[in-house]
Parts: sequence; C-alpha cells; structure tokens
Amino acid sequence: MARSRRCDEATIVGRLRKAEQFLDAADTIREFADDEHEVGDVLVALCVHAGIAAADVLCCVALGEHALGEDHNEALALLTRV
Repeated sequence: MARSRRCDEATIVGRLRKAEQFLDAADTIREFADDEHEVGDVLVALCVHAGIAAADVLCCVALGEHALGEDHNEALALLTRV
C-alpha cells in the first residue's frame, strides 16, 4: 500500500526551501572543492536530495500529496500521475 502525506501550503514552501538548500549546498561544495572528483559522492547525494524535495513539490502542487517513506517506486508512481 502506497504511503503518502497530504500537502498544505506550508509543506510546499518547506519542501521547496529544502530543494533549494540542497542544491545551494551542492553548488557551494563544488565551487570550493580543490578537486571536484574528491567530493563527487557528496555532490550526488545533495543533488538526489534536492531532486526528491523538488519532486515532492511537484506532487503537492499537482496532486495534493507527496510520497512518504523509503520506497522509491511509490514516489515514482505519484510522479507518473503528475
């Protein structure tokens, strides 16, 4: 059974803020890294988290809910509906 959470305006604003924070952090780390390859795992992790938060925003706006939990297939099912 898919788990999701209903969204309100505060959820949308909060998830959008998180997406922006993760992306800003990735940009900052990349900018100041001596060797981008040495921080590649961190950059990817931050970008993945930014993408998850952004996907939550898309689902909230379009469907009024976003995926909850660790099952990426549940999130994908909601994104497919968007």
